[in-house]
Amino acid sequence: MFAVLRTSVLILRILGTMGIFVMEKIMGLILAGFSVQLIYNGLVISEQTRSTADTLSPDMYPYTRSPATMSFGPNLSNPDSFSPW
Repeated sequence: MFAVLRTSVLILRILGTMGIFVMEKIMGLILAGFSVQLIYNGLVISEQTRSTADTLSPDMYPYTRSPATMSFGPNLSNPDSFSPW
């Protein structure tokens, strides 16, 4: 980063004003591509999680249970279920 900032005057002389403008557009296009891919990945993972959660039993995937039946914290009535980690 420091090297780019240090040589920015040289880069401007080599590329020129129009070259810098073109580089801005290319970098913006790359950034837009990354953002679209990130949103797509989030939607795909969300859909996979939803379809997987529908096929699992409530004990295997606790977030599918209703809040009224969810337990918060260790089950102290069953000592084997308690784990500090």
